Order: sequence, then structure tokens, then C-alpha cells
Amino acid sequence: MRVWEYAKKCNLKTKELIRILDENGIYNKGPQSTITEDEIQKSLIAIQQEDTPIEIEPVEINSKDYYDVNTELIQLYPQANFYVCLSPRGVGKSTNGLLLALKTYIDEKCPSVLIRRRDVELDAGKLGEIFGEIIALGYIKYWTQGKYNSVHTIGMRSYLCKRDEDGKIVEKDKEFFLYAIPLAESGNVKGIQLNKAEEQKFVKYIIFDELIPVDNSYLPNEGNLFFNCVSSIIRHFSVAKIILFGNTIVSSLNPILAEMNIDIYSFKLGEKRLYKYDSENEEDINYVAVHFIDKKQYKGVSSKNNKYFNFGNQKLSSITGEGDSEYGVWELNKDFNAKPRDYKKKDIIFKFYWIYSGEVYQGDVIQLKDCRFIYNHKTKKKLTDGWLDEQNELIFSDIYDPRPNWINSFRACKLKRVQKLKEIINQGKIYYQNAWVSTYFNALVDNIS
Repeated sequence: MRVWEYAKKCNLKTKELIRILDENGIYNKGPQSTITEDEIQKSLIAIQQEDTPIEIEPVEINSKDYYDVNTELIQLYPQANFYVCLSPRGVGKSTNGLLLALKTYIDEKCPSVLIRRRDVELDAGKLGEIFGEIIALGYIKYWTQGKYNSVHTIGMRSYLCKRDEDGKIVEKDKEFFLYAIPLAESGNVKGIQLNKAEEQKFVKYIIFDELIPVDNSYLPNEGNLFFNCVSSIIRHFSVAKIILFGNTIVSSLNPILAEMNIDIYSFKLGEKRLYKYDSENEEDINYVAVHFIDKKQYKGVSSKNNKYFNFGNQKLSSITGEGDSEYGVWELNKDFNAKPRDYKKKDIIFKFYWIYSGEVYQGDVIQLKDCRFIYNHKTKKKLTDGWLDEQNELIFSDIYDPRPNWINSFRACKLKRVQKLKEIINQGKIYYQNAWVSTYFNALVDNIS
């Protein structure tokens, strides 16, 4: 966009815009030159800080700089009740979710609910960080035509407000546009009183942010907690859509996605899927739309900083969103014990198999002259192969099977070979082909313990 065109959009004279940009060290070229997206983002803040703030239109929500769940999923799959959006960090999912809730309230007076795991993720300071960019870029001031310019959070409720130059609140909306719920304390969700409860019976969006936590910090019984929380909300209020945002972090089996029978690791970059859950009653048919976001399609904030992570380290592809390595765009949340020694087929005392998310993996119990260990790795065997019928093969799975060689309870099993495995594992002598295999094996052990 040329500078004079941008000035027209801002309702400014070209000379006035160039002055503001020049004084803030953003831009010092002529009116016929082009202005970059990065310069536009910086200019929005500079213009809002003028002594006489200028009314300008903020960047559209569906700008290709940031992800927009409304245009990418909701409009594409209007029949869905749940929308799952997964991507590397930096495409603006959290910001977009709050923008969606904010714009919906301004246009329709319908509040939304934001869910995170713990109350420390939802206090005024944390929410203030998230709302900071929205406030700085002028969305609230523009959408409310200057009536409000900021957000005020009290407890778990967030209100639109107007602040003076000193940050003091001079006017506050009577009704909140966002109600925050820490999932760990969602047993109190029945006490939610939305705006004018006797009249307001509609919640536009339930947004669960940070679906996949760092370091597998899931809550105990998280799947049931989440769906009970949703049940408590929709029991009292009509709900339009439920949105789940998550970063692509290698994790144990996500309890919410497990309830939906969704294998997120089977998606390709940019892929979208619509899952249908049939029911005899047509009104009870459920749909879940899932988008595995290709970060490279969105400029976002972090894409401008990719050069800082360009060291040829494939594990850092989760930050840059390149996705060309073994780990792709998945962020490894922990190290894994790599194979300590090479071994030959004759060194394998016995082997076992384990099944996770429909895939078969192999564990080799190795005995060398000076050590003994277990090595888990991928195998070419498939669930459809006839080897599953061979009762001498030891198979670990959370899929129940009455055959004696199928182990559905790891710690309770008394078989000698299983006892030997537990002994080696307790000694910490277990190793993996990569972080994926490590994560999957430990998730399986947790599931069948």
C-alpha cells in the first residue's frame, strides 16, 4: 500500500501521517513509496498516542497476518458444534478468540466464556497481557465509536471501559462481555450469573485456550471436567459454538481429543476435517471441525523473527513453522533418552509390541556384556497383519482383548517377561527412537496402569 493511500484510509493528510511516522522512527520516505505491514502495525500504536487521537480503522480480524477461526472454520462448517484449531505458536489464535468474543458482544450484546486450566492463567494481569495488543491497536475504540477504549477485569469478569490519559477509568459498561472459568475450579460454574440472567439466556462462544499444555500438565480427569463444565453452561444458557485453541506441543494423549476420538498427529499441515458423530435421533448428531493450521500462511508476529532461530536445528522448526524435519511443527516439551548403544539381532533377549492410537511399535530387550536395556522404536507391522493372532507375541494395548498375551494392565500383570520389563524400567534403562515414541509409550503406560 502506498503512503498516500494509507493516509486516506486513516482520514489523515499525507503530510500529517508522514510526520507522525517520522517522529516515531517508523518511516521517512515519500508519499509515493509503499508502507510495509510491519510499519502499519507500528503506526497504529503511534497514531493512537497522538495528543488528539485519530479515528482509524484497525487491521481486519480476518487479515492474513493472523489466524481467524470464523472465516477458516465456522463459516466453512456452520453445522459443527466444536471447532479445534491447532498450530505452532505465533499465529494469533488467543488474540483472535478474544477479538471474536469482543466483536460479538459489541454487535449482538452476547457474552462469551473463556476457559483455561488454572486461575493463575486467568487473573487480571494475565488477561491484561492478552488484551494489551487489542487495546493498543484501537479495536475497542473503533468498534464502539470512541465510547470505550480499554478493558477492565474484576475477578473473572471483563468489562469494556474508557480510560483517561492517566489510565483512570472514567466510564465502564454495566455488563461484562467475557466470563473466565478456571477448569480446575469449574465445579463452581453453576454459580455463573450472566448479564441480566432473567433476560440474557445466550452465550455466543465457549473458548478453551491452551488445549495442549506444556510438560503434560493436564488436570486429573480433565476430559470429564471439561465436558461437565460445558454441560453446566449449556444447561442454563444457549451456546452457539465451542472453540478449542492449542499449540502443537508433543504431549501425552489429550483427554478432550481422546473423548472425540481425534488423532491430531495424523493431520498434515493445512488440513481441515469434519468429524460426524451419528445418533439415532437426528437432532443429537454432533459435528467437530478440526484445522491443523499451516503457520507459513500467516505472517503473524513471530514469523518476522524466524531468523533468530535459523541454526539448522530441526527441533526449532516448531517455532518457525517450517515443518520439514522429523519433528515437523511439533514442539518437543521434553528430552528423551536416545539409544545408548548399537546392538545386533542376536543381542535381543526378547521383544514385545505395543499399540498406540492405531499404530504398532516394538520394544527390544537388549542384553550386552556389560549392560541391559530396553529400546522402543517404530515397526513396519500393521494392525491388519496376521501376526496379532500369534499368542507367543507379548502385546501391550489399552484395547481390551481376552487373549493371555494381550496386556491391558501393566502394573497388575504377573507374567515373568512383564516383571522383567518393569524391573528394567524402574532402573531407568529404557530408551527411545525419538520424542514421539517416548511420549506415546509413557502415555500408554499411564493409560493401562
